[in-house]
Amino acid sequence: PAVGLDPGKLPGLVVDDAKAKLTGAWSPGRSVGPFVADGYLHDGNEAKGAKSARFEARLPGAGLYEVRLSYSANPNRAVKVPVTIEHAGGSTSVEVDQQKPGPIGRLFVSLGKFRFTAGEPAAVVVSNAGTKGHVIVDAVQWVPAPQ
Repeated sequence: PAVGLDPGKLPGLVVDDAKAKLTGAWSPGRSVGPFVADGYLHDGNEAKGAKSARFEARLPGAGLYEVRLSYSANPNRAVKVPVTIEHAGGSTSVEVDQQKPGPIGRLFVSLGKFRFTAGEPAAVVVSNAGTKGHVIVDAVQWVPAPQ
């Protein structure tokens, strides 16, 4: 099995799947690396639309952050994974192709740069609605971005 990356050694603030608020039954996995910490969760390619994972963080200060999603890429993954970023300006939805390795360390993909307010929760929600293939949830990273 692959070895996970220590979230404490990654830049910014990282929330691992072990701390995500889950809807539906997700299965643990660690056969395909790289991944953060002890592994990742997958939807088993079933119960489409009934599963989601919410990653929440209390950021150290207000400002602009690059928000990144980690997943272990594989040909059996979904190509249009719906991800919603909740930020100071509202919410933004994007789609992630989990068959392609993340361009940041073969693990993370940037979801964009967003402004967040101090004391307000920052959140990213990954869903399996409308997907074909396995949906992976591993970690979300918030990295301070130049203003």
